[in-house]
Order: sequence, then C-alpha cells, then structure tokens
Amino acid sequence: MLKKIGKIGLAFILVIGLLPMISLRAYAAIPSFTKTVDFPIQPPVTNASGKNVSDVDVLPDGSTAIVLNTFAYQGNSYVYSYFLKVFDSTGSPKTDVPLSNLMDTYYKMTDVNMLALSDGRILITYHKSDSGDNNLQLGTVKENTPNAYFMVLNQSGQKVVGQTQINTYSAASTPALTRFVSITELSDGNIAFSWQRNDNISTATRVFSVTGNPISSETLLVSHNSSMSNVSAGDGVYMVAYNSGVGPQTDTIYLKIFSNSGTLLNTINKGIRTDEKQLFLSTLNNGNFMFSQYNYRNGTSTVSLYDKNGTSKGDFTVSGSLGESSAAIYRNGVNPGFVTVSTDPTSTDAINDAYNNFKEWSGTQYAYLNYYDNDGKLVFTTDQPVDSAPVAMQGFNEATWMYAVEYYPSFRLYPTFGDKLVLVTTDNTDADHYRITAKIFETGAPAPAAIIDYAAEQLTGLTPNSAYSVNNGTAVKAPADGKLAIDSSWLGTSVSIVKKGDGS
Repeated sequence: MLKKIGKIGLAFILVIGLLPMISLRAYAAIPSFTKTVDFPIQPPVTNASGKNVSDVDVLPDGSTAIVLNTFAYQGNSYVYSYFLKVFDSTGSPKTDVPLSNLMDTYYKMTDVNMLALSDGRILITYHKSDSGDNNLQLGTVKENTPNAYFMVLNQSGQKVVGQTQINTYSAASTPALTRFVSITELSDGNIAFSWQRNDNISTATRVFSVTGNPISSETLLVSHNSSMSNVSAGDGVYMVAYNSGVGPQTDTIYLKIFSNSGTLLNTINKGIRTDEKQLFLSTLNNGNFMFSQYNYRNGTSTVSLYDKNGTSKGDFTVSGSLGESSAAIYRNGVNPGFVTVSTDPTSTDAINDAYNNFKEWSGTQYAYLNYYDNDGKLVFTTDQPVDSAPVAMQGFNEATWMYAVEYYPSFRLYPTFGDKLVLVTTDNTDADHYRITAKIFETGAPAPAAIIDYAAEQLTGLTPNSAYSVNNGTAVKAPADGKLAIDSSWLGTSVSIVKKGDGS
C-alpha cells in the first residue's frame, strides 16, 4: 500500500570492535494511513443553497469542529453568516449553531477563525472584514472603530467566555480594519495572538488567559506596511513570523521568539521576502518551530527549522504549501513530522492545460497523502489515492472565456490532537449540486528511529518503557531513557527488533 522511500525495517549486523565508534540511524516501522470514519458535513445541495468550509479543527476527545459560512448579495452589499457544527468521534452530528447569535459585535461582512483548545473547548475570533460604507453593524454592541475579538464556546455551542477585545490600539483617525488574526495555545494553556492593526500597516502580538484576562500588553512588531503574521507555540515560548513590508526591495522577514508571558527573547532576520512568498509557521512535536515560505510561482516551499532558543536546526524544500488545510502537523502524539495532501499529476496537468489553452476536459482527480519526518525527508507517498472526485470543464465560450459547466474538487487536510488526520473534500455530484464530506485517518504509531551506539554498546531512541521482541523470541524492555544494552549473544548476527503492541 505504500510507495516506500529508502530501506524500512530495523535489521543490522552487530560486530563490536570492527566498526567505527559512531552512531548509525536505522529507521524502524513507519506509520500508515487507515480510514476509520467517513461522514457527511453537508449532503448534496444546490450550488446556490449550500454552505462553504471556513475552518476545521479536531478536539481532544476526537470530535470534529467545523465553521461553515454562507454569503449572499443583499441590497448593496454581501452578507456573510457563520455556523459551528460539531460531530462526535464516530461522525454523528451533535451541535449546529449560528455563530452570529453569539457575537456581541458583528457586521454584514465578518471574518471568523477557530482554534480547538486542549481542554476540549473552542475559541472563536472575529472581526470586521470589509471597510466599505455598506458593511453595516448588525450586533447588539456597537463599536466606534473596528476591533478584533475572541470568545470561547463549549462543544454544545454555548458561550463560556464572553466577547473579549484582543487589540488595544484602535485609531479613530484611520479606521481601517483590525484583521489577519493568528492564534495559538501556549504550553501553559494561555493564548497568543498576532494581527494587523487598524492603521492598515502595523502588526502586533499579545497574550491572554483562556478566560479572557490579558497576560501581556499589546506589543508592536512592525510599524510599516506589514501584510501577514503567524504565531505558533513551543516549549514555554512562542514564535511570531511576519514581514516588515517596506516596499518590494526592503520587505524583510523576521521571526521573533517570546516567552509565554509575552517577553521578547530573540529576533531572527530571515532576509528579504521575494516573489510574494506566503509565510507559514507551525511547531513539530519535537518542539522545533517549522517556518516555511511558499512560492506560488513554482509550487514549492522553502522551510527552516529552529529550536525554542532560535538555534537553526536545518533547512529543506518540499513540494506544495505547508499552510492551513494543505498540511497537517502532528501534535500531542507519538508520530513525528507532518503530512501534506497532493493531487495526481495527470488530472492536475489536464486542468492547467485546459485553463491555459481554452480547452475542455472532464475526468477524475485523485488525492494522495505524503508523510515527512521531522527533518523534512519524504518517507512515503500513499500509492493508492485516499480520495477522488469528478472534474468537468465543458462548453467553453470563446466570447466570454467561460465554461458552461465547470467544477472541480478541493481536498483540505487538518491535524488532530494525537495521531489522526482529517481530510475534508468538497466535490460536485452533478453540474448543479455539491457536497462536503470528511474522512478521518488513523495513523499507526511508528517505532522511533533506533540509534546503534557502537562506542557505548547500546541502542538508543527506543520508545521509553516499551516491550520489544528480539528475533521473534527474546523479550526485552526499553527503560525510561529509551536505551537498551546490546546483548553479547547478538554480536555477529542479524537482529530484528519488533515493538510489542503495535507490531512496529
């Protein structure tokens, strides 16, 4: 089922004294993807009556929280409505509430983001999304200048922490938008935010408790024409990635590391931002920050790793984006690394060829999952698609440059707490109807990459306090430090070590 990269399995010849005193890495069993739950988020509906996915997150108990939206042109402006749906771990619906009813301050056009918290609750941020005169306030609490807010809900959709204003700065002289909000839950349970202030050029960060109390003051990151920022939590710290935005020749990228209380600890200058690259930031389960720059022109991301102190841990390049819904980074589980979703080259090339050369094409597009380790090495790509959906580009009109029938799917990937993944697919059942479905994949735990330390005559990197079988017979147990002394009976032989419980 897997297109394997490199040699998989832990088998080696031990001849102590004849080999250099170095540590060699042998990769053990790797995870695989098994679909465990498949459920509809939205059954087939007409193109005009359905909802769209805004955000997806999975809670610690395995429930899936989804923010959906609808929009319609009413009078002289669009009106957006948002809804929160929660499905339990089996895919059965348990909550469906309109979010607008819970917002004290909201507009015809409002932007909403979501973060699943480790305590099982759901944090929602929201702010005015259009500065036009027709974007009128609809909430019960009016504001004089546009701010950004958060609230916390339980899984039943009840508000347990009321509307809390994130920003302090809110200029009345230039009331643009407080927007581009990024959220992360810190290791101590508090919440860090970054956002663009309503002068439309500066970016700030701030820490709150999950109950809505400010932990730090608003900290200015850059006062120039910054366009994006991202936050991600580490071990006792968090990082903010942003661009300085002072013109195309001086648009510099910075990474700043703050303590959980909001104290600046380190600043890293990543140089000039080129080719309008999109910035993304996440944290791997070994504690390293993973900062990526996506170049939409060539479809690749350049990635840099840093530990919590800001020390570089290497660089690599991957195909595709590592942004939200394009990649799932494992958290709070045993699996290292991250997973991306990609489509088959045949359909992708055919779609691009049709668009670029005014052709017609119909067919099927297939989605695959790509598993990378914490160092950015591609371990495997599923050799069978994990999902598929129809594509139609028919009836091209040369006068309007439009197709009479045009639809194609989207495949969006999200992480969970633990070692599962959620793939959300939006596809058409015919020219007039579409649906949204979710598939949850269980990812089997891999055995850690064992280190053969010839100098110390031991194995390191085993799963702590776990039982192993040697050569399908001898039972051994790795202690709390994950180290195991090499038995003299193993010398000069080929040794296979299998972890009991999951067979890796």
